Amino acid sequence: MVTPRYSMLSHSSELEKARQILGGRSESVIIVGNGPSVSEVDYSKLPKDAYVFRCNWFFLEAEYRFNRHVDLYFWSVYNKHLHERLRKIKMSGEYTFGAFCCPFVIPEDNNDFGGSYNDVLTPQLDHWAIMCTVSELGRPLMSRPLPTQGMQMLATALALGYRDIHLVGIDFYMDANNRYFFNIPDDVRVHLKEKDYRGGYEEKHSLSMDIRYLELCARMFPDAKIWSQKCPVDLAEILRKPEPCAQGGFRRIIEPAKLADGAEREPTFALRTNSVTGKEEKVAYVTYVNRSFQFGLWALANSLAEHTDIPLIAMVAPEDADLCDGLKNAHACVVKNIDNPNKLARNKRRFATTYTKLNVFGLSYLDKAVFLDADVVVLKNIDNLFDHDRFAAAPDTGINMSDGGFNSGVFVCQPSPELFSAMLGTLRDIASSDGGDQGFLNRFFDDFTVLDRKYNTLKRLHRELPILFDLDEIAVLHFVGVKPWGRFKEPNSEYVLLEKLWFKYLTEDQKVMVISFLRSQSIEAFALIKELYGEDAISVLEKHLKKTQAQKALAAASPVTLVASA
Repeated sequence: MVTPRYSMLSHSSELEKARQILGGRSESVIIVGNGPSVSEVDYSKLPKDAYVFRCNWFFLEAEYRFNRHVDLYFWSVYNKHLHERLRKIKMSGEYTFGAFCCPFVIPEDNNDFGGSYNDVLTPQLDHWAIMCTVSELGRPLMSRPLPTQGMQMLATALALGYRDIHLVGIDFYMDANNRYFFNIPDDVRVHLKEKDYRGGYEEKHSLSMDIRYLELCARMFPDAKIWSQKCPVDLAEILRKPEPCAQGGFRRIIEPAKLADGAEREPTFALRTNSVTGKEEKVAYVTYVNRSFQFGLWALANSLAEHTDIPLIAMVAPEDADLCDGLKNAHACVVKNIDNPNKLARNKRRFATTYTKLNVFGLSYLDKAVFLDADVVVLKNIDNLFDHDRFAAAPDTGINMSDGGFNSGVFVCQPSPELFSAMLGTLRDIASSDGGDQGFLNRFFDDFTVLDRKYNTLKRLHRELPILFDLDEIAVLHFVGVKPWGRFKEPNSEYVLLEKLWFKYLTEDQKVMVISFLRSQSIEAFALIKELYGEDAISVLEKHLKKTQAQKALAAASPVTLVASA
């Protein structure tokens, strides 16, 4: 049975105990909620030595967003499965904790390991008792709905005496589709109620209560500065917009990414010395992939592994996080979908998801990234691309010589929160010339370093401008148009050699899987035409229909009619 702590503890003793645990390292606190905006945080605007408060099931995060140490950890609802997970995390040292804050006594006899939570989840604090040292902050705890955990953390920080408080991931549940910034694994979801993972407020909390409580905090502590990088509620009079910290931002320690079971995988970046500047940089190759490009990811990862030890980050949607399974040098990174803001014609709908690849500019733990579309194979070592200190891309040479623009299948960039934020802010202002990411990026980076076309040789060059196509010189071959794993080959037989080259980068098991997949697919007439003609499929059908109708009309006409009309 879960029971409150109030019968055992005094408010003042809890307050002093918390202050002793925290010590005097900083005058600032970062309060991290679990809202989707955690994924977009600008660390340069957070104080570097601040205390970090976290809550609920944050440890489901796929990477260490705010390092491994949590100064105060908060929760107010008991969950047997997740408390067992928390106990294992504490014992393994995956995270370290200053103290565990909860308003109830953790049950001793409701676990499967025969031990005690209270021997591991220590020291413990009653944060409700700390809030009640300021009677006005404690009074709302006596009624329902309650302030949410984010507001409770804020009140605790204020009661402890902190006046420089930064809110991160406190989104007031305004995103109807995403409750958290992390994905909830299936083995965890079965231990939760629907209210614990669906969007919006649950019945025991409300937006109006949170806003009233936030206003109460601001009124009780007029000298406090409460900052928020992103707040979907109009609270400009209370929440301030932060600027980059003069003394340097929050010092995020780059850690290996985390697996769902808490184990670590290989680092998702490599340290490389720039051969031009001599500076050591964190670098990685990056791609964006969904399930329809899984075979392309295999060939890309395998070809890259033949020439470099620098890892490949595959940006994926949560439901596609398994696409990297079995690939030694590729690591999944779950990202949010970025909607294409352009109105797409039928022959442009293949660009509907391509804006999601712009997430590469938000991988701010990297100093440099080389982006590779999932339909390329790497034929030579291209690590020298990381030496570029400006956005760099190769000409869009294929059917014609490039008109000055670049192809976005391969590019070099320097990710940063500022750049990513600026880019997202212009999505609806900059119309794409082709309806996809390439047209947008060509306008966003109108001044760029031009790479040699060998770093992004489009397969069309083999047919349209063969004088420029030298397979011995090509470093990256790009299979634009119909893919090598498509159900039907193109009518141009000259691509067969290139498709064989792509196929050799699959392992024997992968080849079997590709063949099995292709043989399992049904063949539809329009699918065939679409794969053969790509964006021209509709016009091909229309021309064929007009020709057929004309022939029928001609056949139906009598010789007399034809002579008369002549």
